Amino acid sequence: MSIHPVAFVGAGPGAEDLITLRGLHALEEADLVLYAGSLVNPGLLDRCKPGCRRRDSAPMNLEEQVGLMSEAALAGERVVRLHTGDPAMYGAINEQIRGLAEKGVASCVVPGVSSVFAAAAALGCELTAPDVSQSVVLTRTPGRTPMPEGENAAAFARTGALLAFFLSTGKIDVLMQDLMREGGLAPDTPAAVVYRASWPDERILRGTVSDIARKVEEAGFGRQALIFVGRALAAGGGVSRLYGADFSHGYRNRLPTEAFDGRCALYAFTDKGLSRAREIAAGLGLPCPIHSTRPGGDGVEHTPGERLDEALARKWGDFDAHIFIGAAGIAVRKIAPFLRDKTSDPAVLNCSESGAHVISLTSGHLGGANRLARRVARITGGQAVVSTATDVNGLPAFDEVAAQEHARILNAEAIRPLNAALLAGEPITFCGPRAVFERHFGALSQIVHADRPEAVATARAVLWDVEGALPDGVEHLDITSKAYVLGIGCRRGVEPLELRFITEGHLSDLGLRPENIAAVASCDLKADEPAILELVEKWHVPARFYDAATLDAVPVPTPSDKVREKIGTRSVSEAAALLGAGYAPDVTAQPHLYAPKAAFGDVTLALARLPHVKAAPKRGGLVVVGLGSGAPGHLTPETEAALRGC
Repeated sequence: MSIHPVAFVGAGPGAEDLITLRGLHALEEADLVLYAGSLVNPGLLDRCKPGCRRRDSAPMNLEEQVGLMSEAALAGERVVRLHTGDPAMYGAINEQIRGLAEKGVASCVVPGVSSVFAAAAALGCELTAPDVSQSVVLTRTPGRTPMPEGENAAAFARTGALLAFFLSTGKIDVLMQDLMREGGLAPDTPAAVVYRASWPDERILRGTVSDIARKVEEAGFGRQALIFVGRALAAGGGVSRLYGADFSHGYRNRLPTEAFDGRCALYAFTDKGLSRAREIAAGLGLPCPIHSTRPGGDGVEHTPGERLDEALARKWGDFDAHIFIGAAGIAVRKIAPFLRDKTSDPAVLNCSESGAHVISLTSGHLGGANRLARRVARITGGQAVVSTATDVNGLPAFDEVAAQEHARILNAEAIRPLNAALLAGEPITFCGPRAVFERHFGALSQIVHADRPEAVATARAVLWDVEGALPDGVEHLDITSKAYVLGIGCRRGVEPLELRFITEGHLSDLGLRPENIAAVASCDLKADEPAILELVEKWHVPARFYDAATLDAVPVPTPSDKVREKIGTRSVSEAAALLGAGYAPDVTAQPHLYAPKAAFGDVTLALARLPHVKAAPKRGGLVVVGLGSGAPGHLTPETEAALRGC
């Protein structure tokens, strides 16, 4: 015969529909219910099955209660001890549980809705209020049960917390005097009393500590009332940051220092690691396939350990970030063969199985690993481990600023010396958009702004979207906002204004502007499309057109057989964007799509990011370039980079 544990069930504050489903199920299955007299709504007892014995505990002492429950449980019956509210608050259950244990009967507790929360609901307020009180004290006044030393109402009042008093209505006058005299509360401190919260005869009194006692006496409230005291009861001005547009957390992130919008792959090696990977993937809200050396069910690609290196080699260039859950040594050994250069390597993170530490391993700035580490740590509740020197010293690294601004670096070999000068406190001139300067460098006295390169008077400078000659001997970092190629597919005869609204709206949704577009690309059938030609004229960028065979040779994530039937290629917008960004079959580091194909009626758009440029070793040489129409705005990104490097 099995002995079922006695279930201590919270009946809730009074209303029949405020018992939990778990508590109701236990009640419906019970053979014996011992309930707390007039405190429990009798309507709940109607849910018991026929033949269930229902006993009121009011006239019974502890020994009698334990004897009745243990006898029934040892006979194989299901026993429910039904308490008002939640058993954890003044439920006197500890001695019952000990008594049952002494007789060989186990216990379990089913939580209930406490009367304090039903009363707060009746008051229609939060018990915690921003900038007013972030703590709630649940307590009582001394009676036949004394209060432990140090626990007194006046001491709690001095903390400024919202106070909720159980079992204290009979002494409310003395309590309020004590709160003012010893607790230091002002007479106008808000107070409220809720009688029989959630019952049909529920009543509410509002006032202050100076008059609430009189109101309670006039109302004739008895024992079943809760007293609330504190400024939070009347807080109307404070606003929680939780839903503020500028507030970030694991699942809604607006911080530039935690911004990451790329494709992530996660790798887990244990069941615990797999659970953490699922948490991270859900929190990021990005395309995040999970690879696990253990079977993981739906949404998880099972990759046995002996095949992980092969899978990583195949997927290395397909993702903007790789996140390993487990020991850092595993991640380091796995990625070592694939690392090439900070301008092209993806971000790599290592997260401990506990989520306590998230380490940025590679591509902290341009790849976004530092920002992603902070974001993942916010999801796991852990600590981001970022070791790059500028971050450690609280300085805005130039390559990190370029990444946050979606810009492109045209001479990546200058990143290290410019950041080193920043760390050394040397004077540096920023020559470029005033808004970018103020956003990132305005608070640094060592960085000054200049309107044109000729005005630079320091040994080092950053040029951002400017043309002109620097004084001789100035070492500089060259940055351009034009970092993306926009691929366009559209129906013949689309309205120019419609195309412009669609493209600019899409860019805005991605956090970009037309100024970030270096070129527009499409199929050669659109070479005379007025809407596209008008768009590139408006944006002052070149247009590039490719034949169907060339487009069809580019691997893309969302090919379309329907498009191929019409024009001979499975992709227009994605393939054109990749070609415009430098895709070629024999190139080792291929460009990737920043945003895959998105359809807007008869228009499809895709964005590819142009790679950062690192100059070859100085050997001298000749570069032959075409100037296109001759207009400065129509130079290709490669031509512009070549001219800047002369």
